[in-house]
Amino acid sequence: MSLVDTLLLEAYRDPREVWIALRTDGLMGTGAIDDPFNGSIKNTPEFSISSLSKGGAGNFTAAAHEK
Repeated sequence: MSLVDTLLLEAYRDPREVWIALRTDGLMGTGAIDDPFNGSIKNTPEFSISSLSKGGAGNFTAAAHEK
């Protein structure tokens, strides 16, 4: 089944019936009252910027990182 078929076949959800909570288990959840979506912040490592240039195409960080 394609992604488009999956989206079109999903039932309508009233926005007032979607539940979001701060979860500590790391799971995404389904949005139901007994399995709310994960509304926790995403902990990502901090990185420092080593140089910036005006008009240049790139900015460089001190260490490699993922987007």
